[in-house]
Amino acid sequence: MSDSKEGLKRRAWKQARRGDGSIYWDEANGCYVGSISLGYKPDGSRNRPSVRGATQKEVRAKLKELKEDFDDGIELGDKYTVEQAARDWLERKLSGRAPATIERKTTEVEKHIVPSIGKAKLKRLTPNDVDDFLEGLVKKGLRTSTIARILGTLRRVIRHAESRNKVRRNVAMLVDALEGKESRQSKSLTLDQAKAILEESQGKWIHAYIALSIFTGVRTEEARPLKWENTHLNPVKDETCSCGRLGSRTSSWRS
Repeated sequence: MSDSKEGLKRRAWKQARRGDGSIYWDEANGCYVGSISLGYKPDGSRNRPSVRGATQKEVRAKLKELKEDFDDGIELGDKYTVEQAARDWLERKLSGRAPATIERKTTEVEKHIVPSIGKAKLKRLTPNDVDDFLEGLVKKGLRTSTIARILGTLRRVIRHAESRNKVRRNVAMLVDALEGKESRQSKSLTLDQAKAILEESQGKWIHAYIALSIFTGVRTEEARPLKWENTHLNPVKDETCSCGRLGSRTSSWRS
């Protein structure tokens, strides 16, 4: 074997500093491979994960990240995806919630989060990735409030994964919701409008109907069929009400 080939063979394997692992050239796959010893697994076998890269510098950085994750108790590797995190969150954290809440959050995950960034490796997800995801929601024509809710769901998904040591930080917390489509104008009366309509109806037969709806928050279509005997608050037992009925029990106005 020539001196040059012998030199290449010697350089194909490199012992890093103690505890930093080792790096060698994989001729068959055309890349550098690094491995590091991280103690033992629960079954007693050696925990010696490996990484690959185009350069020794890249491999060395990956080995360092593995060591830091191990020291901090973070799950090793980067195969865990946003989709896996989202589905685990749906299964574990929404149990027992109201059906409407489960349906709404499932829709946010299945319709928006999974199709857009579900394949992304959770550890590799960046704030820029989340920004791009939100910009996609804007392009879909979603309202600002809807975008904020979806971002909130993504934050909760990653926080759940963070609590399970699947990821080091919650990058969605570093991003603000974007402005989307303007929400439709509220049809509710303003305070000034409510005062005006109460003053205008004063002394008219409809005033009681309007006042009841405004002050109690009852929908007008709910208040419309009410009769006088339904509107007494806590009638006193054995006393005759102005409607002519004898009070028999304490009840609310909607009884």
